[in-house]
Amino acid sequence: MKKVNKGLLILFAVTLIMRPSFDSEAKTVYRYTTQAVKLAKGVTVKRNTRVKLLDKGKVRSLIEYKGKPYVTKTKWLYKEKSPRKYTPKQFRWGGVIRWHGCTFTYYSQRVLPGGGLKIPGRHVDKRGFVCDKDGYIVIASTVNMKKKHAVVATPFGKFGKVYDCGAGSSKWRDVYVAW
Repeated sequence: MKKVNKGLLILFAVTLIMRPSFDSEAKTVYRYTTQAVKLAKGVTVKRNTRVKLLDKGKVRSLIEYKGKPYVTKTKWLYKEKSPRKYTPKQFRWGGVIRWHGCTFTYYSQRVLPGGGLKIPGRHVDKRGFVCDKDGYIVIASTVNMKKKHAVVATPFGKFGKVYDCGAGSSKWRDVYVAW
């Protein structure tokens, strides 16, 4: 066994003691459920319910709901908000927005009424986006995403849900608007 320099050992110990505690400074993270989730016997969380995220894994996550910890599938949780990077005015003026590798374009319900889309609770929000009953912006994307009714992030401050499909890559999103 090699001799350890006493000065280095003391310096290492002082460094460990004096380091900042990141646990006390950690930001509380919340997620929303993407569907109704059964957590335990008799405990069900409704869709779009805010829960506190304690630990996130690839498949399972530990959440806190009503003060108690539960394990749930990670895919049933999504971020608190979709970022609001662009306004409807910027989107309308530009016509195309490229954000996080995706291309966003829009189509108007004035031109294409879309009555055959079968959107439950279809309405227009105050910013001019066509939304469903849960407040998701109606999106058109690829056929594979429509089958899942995929929830996708948008740069408009709301998540979108795929209700229509068309030709294009998986990175293409067509946003349904009322302008």
